[in-house]
Amino acid sequence: MNNHRQRHTAHIFTTILATLFVSMVCLVSCDDDEHSQPSYIKSLVEVNTDASSNVKSIRTDDGTTYSVHQAISADKADTTYRCLATYTLGTSGITLYSISPVFSAHPKPTSKYQSTPLDPVKFVSAWRSDRYVNLRIDILTTGVDNHAYGFAHDSTTIAADGKQTACFTLLHQRPKTDAESYTENVLLSMPLSHYSECDSFAINIMTYEGEKRIIL
Repeated sequence: MNNHRQRHTAHIFTTILATLFVSMVCLVSCDDDEHSQPSYIKSLVEVNTDASSNVKSIRTDDGTTYSVHQAISADKADTTYRCLATYTLGTSGITLYSISPVFSAHPKPTSKYQSTPLDPVKFVSAWRSDRYVNLRIDILTTGVDNHAYGFAHDSTTIAADGKQTACFTLLHQRPKTDAESYTENVLLSMPLSHYSECDSFAINIMTYEGEKRIIL
């Protein structure tokens, strides 16, 4: 009887030890998985390239500049332009994985445009960073040809309190060869460097429901 009780106790003790071991392995494994997964950042940045079209650095919208040491090829040489970048930040600096060009152009007075096309888009969102007004829109397309965009400066108004609001219109021209087939998401950035004296910005956007006015 005592031998049976001792074997039963030993079996329970062995089972507990095995369970604890498996739990410890799971905890270590889960902890390793969490630490091995990098925290990817996807955001609009300014990309600076060298004479060989390799990315030298990126500047985020909070004004921070990061040097890029791995070979990432860009579309343009010796220039700075707007991109959507995917990267991670670590103790050794930045690791840049990909960049995708984003349309960005300084606004021109409406009178400087030969035409002001207002083909409708689907408005998704808008936000203002330190030096840009950024738009996310959807267009209907078949992907046959590139759509054209622009920013027209309509006017600048001054309120009774002296605050200035610069008013713009998003220009959009659909290629004649394109049809409305599927939805494509588009990012647009409007530089604000020529309007540093303004307090707010109004953007008129032609949508399928009519003109939409965004104030940022």
